Amino acid sequence: MQRLVLTAKMPTYEACTELADVLRVLDEYAYVAISEGRNCGGAWMLRAVFKSSHIQVKFADLQRMLSETILSAGGVSLLVAA
Repeated sequence: MQRLVLTAKMPTYEACTELADVLRVLDEYAYVAISEGRNCGGAWMLRAVFKSSHIQVKFADLQRMLSETILSAGGVSLLVAA
């Protein structure tokens, strides 16, 4: 079981909540924090910590999938294994 940390700079609060819903599908106990991105030049920041125990996808594929999803919403992301 691998712990993953996702940080995303998103343009709207709604985009953050939609991404949070996706992450909670992957791990229903995911920790998700959404805050205003005053210090980073973005509108909203999302930080999520979740476990990959139920995910049957390679880390690189999950990283690419989340990155493309966030990019299509106008955001920027970083997913790391902790």
